[in-house]
Amino acid sequence: MPINIVWEDDEKTIIRISVSGKWTLKEFNDCFDVLVKLYSSTSNKVDMIVDARQNQTNMLNAISSLGRMDRSTHPNHRSITIVGSNPILRVVGNISQRVAPHISRNLGFVDTIEEAHARILQLRARLNASRA
Repeated sequence: MPINIVWEDDEKTIIRISVSGKWTLKEFNDCFDVLVKLYSSTSNKVDMIVDARQNQTNMLNAISSLGRMDRSTHPNHRSITIVGSNPILRVVGNISQRVAPHISRNLGFVDTIEEAHARILQLRARLNASRA
């Protein structure tokens, strides 16, 4: 399966999406539908890690779905961290911040899963400090 979605932790605060090989726009949209169900299964704020290191599909295909995703952003959504991004994926990220600001809020790019976890911890600390 080219897009795999799992809870990263037992507390249900991090979802990991692993993208590998080639995938279709239907598979991408189906992924979003699964995400909505996962977000709804917890009352926690949820951070997402997208492991795109093995992706072989041009992510520009996903742009057509950004509007629907943005309109359906779950209230528990907090951030997206993309692991292993390439220049095209960064362009898609920049576009999504303009056309889909809700789903792409707190969007970041890193090279490793460890860096993704570190980024999430830093983001949580910053957001918690701003509430204090």
